[in-house]
Amino acid sequence: NPIIVRFNAVLKPFVGKTDYNLKIGFAVPLNEPNQGSMPSANENKRLLEIEDRIMEVLREKGAVVQALAITMGTFKEFVFYAKPDIDVKGAHEQLLAEIKSHRLQCIADIEEHWDTYMEWAA
Repeated sequence: NPIIVRFNAVLKPFVGKTDYNLKIGFAVPLNEPNQGSMPSANENKRLLEIEDRIMEVLREKGAVVQALAITMGTFKEFVFYAKPDIDVKGAHEQLLAEIKSHRLQCIADIEEHWDTYMEWAA
């Protein structure tokens, strides 16, 4: 199954050297899963809009940088790193209220050395 990973290379020198140690992941299951392939052009267009909105809402809630976007035929995941005082719950609730086209799943964990980022950007 193909995987496309977009990573923010500018962040590499900051790994483990910043107080942006809260990893926030938003997973968006596809409405039209395409096992063994990628999202359709139409669905991918909507996912890009969702990605932009997630970033906007997170920035309203606190200091954050986008590290990764991972695309598969069944879901797309966006990974961010933020200062621990960011209002993740508020951001997730706001996005759930706004985005009706897709289900949004959210997880947040402390990740001192940005292990998820390094898994893909090393």
